[in-house]
Amino acid sequence: MIATLSLRLLAVLILLVVFTAPPIAGQSPNTATMIVVVTDQTGAIVKDAKVSVTNSATGALREAISGSEGSATVPALSLTGTYTVSVSKAGFGTEERKDITLRAGETATFTVKLLVGSPRPQPRNMMNLPGRKGSSAALRIELLRML
Repeated sequence: MIATLSLRLLAVLILLVVFTAPPIAGQSPNTATMIVVVTDQTGAIVKDAKVSVTNSATGALREAISGSEGSATVPALSLTGTYTVSVSKAGFGTEERKDITLRAGETATFTVKLLVGSPRPQPRNMMNLPGRKGSSAALRIELLRML
């Protein structure tokens, strides 16, 4: 009789614990992880590249360095806002990816290709060229010089 009562009490306690414990598997994390693989234009990995991840909503900046396998991991990123990723290394230009959106629990992996040499030239404002006074001929001459 005592053994039966003890078994029933144990069964009730087990059921209580099982049904009142928070559902661990059902919870979704409120962060995401970003893995950035850095290569050059030939596809070879680039180690020691600086990877900067900026949250557009908060301005929070996280930085990492690509390792020997060419990747940099930035964990625990907030889901608020979008992200801009900037990758740079001496001897290479800087590459940027904008408007990256993350989902809860996601590990977003993407490749950024760095070009050997100086950063990409910025476009010139043709309206502010020296000597331009509305003449299309001056504009054509300047365009030809740029080629």
